[in-house]
Amino acid sequence: MEGRREPGISRTKAQRRYRCTKEPAPLQYFHKPHHTWKISSPFASHAFHPVDGFLQGLPYHIYPFLFPLHKVAYLGLYVFVNVWTVSIHDGDYRVPRFLQATINCSAHHTDHHLFFDYNYGQYFTLWDRIGGSYRLPSAFQGKGPLEQIRKLQEEGQHTSGGAESGTAHKND
Repeated sequence: MEGRREPGISRTKAQRRYRCTKEPAPLQYFHKPHHTWKISSPFASHAFHPVDGFLQGLPYHIYPFLFPLHKVAYLGLYVFVNVWTVSIHDGDYRVPRFLQATINCSAHHTDHHLFFDYNYGQYFTLWDRIGGSYRLPSAFQGKGPLEQIRKLQEEGQHTSGGAESGTAHKND
Protein backbone atom coordinates (compact mmCIF):
# COMPACT_ATOMS: atom_id res chain seq x y z
CA MET A 1 0.00 0.00 0.00
CA GLU A 2 2.76 2.43 0.89
CA GLY A 3 4.46 1.98 -2.49
CA ARG A 4 1.35 3.13 -4.30
CA ARG A 5 1.42 6.53 -2.58
CA GLU A 6 5.12 7.17 -3.19
CA PRO A 7 5.15 8.09 -6.91
CA GLY A 8 2.40 10.69 -6.48
CA ILE A 9 4.05 12.40 -3.55
CA SER A 10 7.55 12.28 -4.98
CA ARG A 11 6.37 13.44 -8.41
CA THR A 12 4.58 16.41 -6.84
CA LYS A 13 7.79 17.42 -5.08
CA ALA A 14 9.91 16.69 -8.14
CA GLN A 15 7.51 18.73 -10.32
CA ARG A 16 7.88 21.71 -7.99
CA ARG A 17 11.66 21.31 -7.92
CA TYR A 18 11.75 21.01 -11.70
CA ARG A 19 9.67 24.15 -12.14
CA CYS A 20 12.21 25.96 -9.95
CA THR A 21 14.88 25.09 -12.51
CA LYS A 22 12.91 27.09 -15.08
CA GLU A 23 13.21 30.30 -13.12
CA PRO A 24 16.28 32.51 -13.50
CA ALA A 25 17.81 31.08 -10.35
CA PRO A 26 20.81 28.97 -9.37
CA LEU A 27 18.82 25.75 -9.87
CA GLN A 28 18.53 26.45 -13.60
CA TYR A 29 22.33 26.34 -13.82
CA PHE A 30 22.32 22.76 -12.55
CA HIS A 31 19.60 21.33 -14.81
CA LYS A 32 20.34 23.11 -18.08
CA PRO A 33 23.34 20.90 -19.03
CA HIS A 34 20.99 17.88 -19.23
CA HIS A 35 19.18 19.64 -22.07
CA THR A 36 22.24 19.87 -24.30
CA TRP A 37 20.95 16.65 -25.83
CA LYS A 38 18.01 17.71 -27.99
CA ILE A 39 17.46 14.19 -29.26
CA SER A 40 18.03 12.23 -26.12
CA SER A 41 19.40 8.74 -25.74
CA PRO A 42 19.39 6.30 -22.83
CA PHE A 43 22.84 7.66 -21.95
CA ALA A 44 21.47 11.21 -21.75
CA SER A 45 19.05 10.04 -19.05
CA HIS A 46 21.94 9.93 -16.59
CA ALA A 47 23.95 12.85 -18.01
CA PHE A 48 23.26 15.56 -15.47
CA HIS A 49 25.01 17.79 -12.97
CA PRO A 50 25.59 16.03 -9.61
CA VAL A 51 23.63 18.72 -7.73
CA ASP A 52 20.71 18.26 -10.14
CA GLY A 53 20.82 14.50 -9.58
CA PHE A 54 20.83 15.01 -5.82
CA LEU A 55 17.84 17.37 -5.97
CA GLN A 56 15.89 15.05 -8.29
CA GLY A 57 16.51 12.09 -6.00
CA LEU A 58 15.74 13.92 -2.77
CA PRO A 59 11.96 13.26 -2.74
CA TYR A 60 12.57 9.53 -3.15
CA HIS A 61 14.89 9.48 -0.15
CA ILE A 62 12.75 11.73 2.07
CA TYR A 63 9.60 9.66 1.51
CA PRO A 64 10.67 6.64 3.63
CA PHE A 65 11.33 8.97 6.56
CA LEU A 66 7.77 10.30 6.38
CA PHE A 67 5.92 7.07 5.55
CA PRO A 68 6.87 3.50 6.45
CA LEU A 69 8.25 1.69 3.42
CA HIS A 70 9.74 -1.77 3.32
CA LYS A 71 13.37 -1.84 2.18
CA VAL A 72 12.55 -4.20 -0.70
CA ALA A 73 9.79 -1.85 -1.87
CA TYR A 74 12.23 1.07 -1.60
CA LEU A 75 14.80 -0.80 -3.69
CA GLY A 76 12.12 -1.81 -6.20
CA LEU A 77 10.98 1.79 -6.59
CA TYR A 78 14.60 2.91 -7.02
CA VAL A 79 15.12 0.36 -9.81
CA PHE A 80 11.77 1.30 -11.38
CA VAL A 81 12.56 5.03 -11.50
CA ASN A 82 15.93 4.31 -13.10
CA VAL A 83 14.38 2.05 -15.76
CA TRP A 84 11.65 4.65 -16.35
CA THR A 85 14.21 7.45 -16.68
CA VAL A 86 16.08 5.49 -19.33
CA SER A 87 12.82 4.62 -21.12
CA ILE A 88 11.66 8.24 -21.48
CA HIS A 89 15.00 9.07 -23.09
CA ASP A 90 15.17 6.09 -25.47
CA GLY A 91 13.34 7.62 -28.45
CA ASP A 92 10.82 4.77 -28.70
CA TYR A 93 7.53 6.63 -29.13
CA ARG A 94 5.28 3.56 -29.31
CA VAL A 95 2.56 3.87 -26.71
CA PRO A 96 -0.97 2.48 -26.95
CA ARG A 97 -3.20 5.25 -28.28
CA PHE A 98 -5.48 5.16 -25.23
CA LEU A 99 -2.49 5.91 -22.94
CA GLN A 100 -0.88 8.66 -25.02
CA ALA A 101 -2.75 11.46 -23.25
CA THR A 102 -2.05 10.06 -19.76
CA ILE A 103 1.42 8.51 -19.70
CA ASN A 104 4.40 10.83 -20.08
CA CYS A 105 6.34 8.74 -22.56
CA SER A 106 9.47 9.25 -24.63
CA ALA A 107 7.58 11.39 -27.17
CA HIS A 108 6.51 13.83 -24.45
CA HIS A 109 10.00 13.97 -23.00
CA THR A 110 11.62 14.49 -26.41
CA ASP A 111 9.47 17.60 -26.87
CA HIS A 112 10.53 18.64 -23.38
CA HIS A 113 14.16 18.48 -24.51
CA LEU A 114 13.35 20.32 -27.75
CA PHE A 115 11.26 23.15 -26.31
CA PHE A 116 12.16 23.04 -22.56
CA ASP A 117 8.94 24.77 -21.46
CA TYR A 118 6.62 21.77 -21.76
CA ASN A 119 6.03 18.26 -20.43
CA TYR A 120 7.90 18.38 -17.12
CA GLY A 121 6.24 15.29 -15.66
CA GLN A 122 8.04 12.01 -15.22
CA TYR A 123 5.26 9.40 -15.15
CA PHE A 124 1.99 11.12 -15.99
CA THR A 125 0.78 14.24 -17.76
CA LEU A 126 -1.63 15.29 -14.97
CA TRP A 127 0.56 17.99 -13.39
CA ASP A 128 1.47 19.41 -16.79
CA ARG A 129 -2.21 19.67 -17.66
CA ILE A 130 -3.02 21.33 -14.33
CA GLY A 131 -0.04 23.69 -14.58
CA GLY A 132 -0.60 24.57 -18.25
CA SER A 133 2.70 23.08 -19.40
CA TYR A 134 1.27 20.13 -21.35
CA ARG A 135 2.14 19.91 -25.03
CA LEU A 136 0.88 17.23 -27.40
CA PRO A 137 4.09 15.56 -28.60
CA SER A 138 5.27 16.48 -32.09
CA ALA A 139 5.80 12.78 -32.82
CA PHE A 140 2.07 12.14 -32.29
CA GLN A 141 1.39 14.87 -34.87
CA GLY A 142 3.59 13.20 -37.50
CA LYS A 143 6.62 15.44 -36.95
CA GLY A 144 9.97 13.93 -36.03
CA PRO A 145 12.50 15.50 -33.66
CA LEU A 146 15.00 16.30 -36.43
CA GLU A 147 12.30 18.24 -38.27
CA GLN A 148 11.62 20.22 -35.09
CA ILE A 149 15.33 20.93 -34.55
CA ARG A 150 15.68 22.23 -38.12
CA LYS A 151 12.65 24.47 -37.59
CA LEU A 152 14.09 25.83 -34.33
CA GLN A 153 17.45 26.45 -36.03
CA GLU A 154 15.73 28.39 -38.80
CA GLU A 155 14.00 30.50 -36.17
CA GLY A 156 17.41 31.14 -34.59
CA GLN A 157 16.55 29.55 -31.26
CA HIS A 158 19.35 26.96 -31.25
CA THR A 159 22.87 26.63 -32.59
CA SER A 160 23.82 24.04 -35.19
CA GLY A 161 25.14 20.63 -34.22
CA GLY A 162 23.68 18.39 -31.60
CA ALA A 163 24.32 15.25 -29.66
CA GLU A 164 23.40 13.22 -32.74
CA SER A 165 26.25 14.80 -34.73
CA GLY A 166 28.83 14.65 -31.96
CA THR A 167 28.49 18.25 -30.76
CA ALA A 168 26.00 19.28 -28.17
CA HIS A 169 23.40 22.03 -28.43
CA LYS A 170 23.55 24.76 -25.84
CA ASN A 171 20.37 26.42 -24.64
CA ASP A 172 21.38 30.06 -24.45
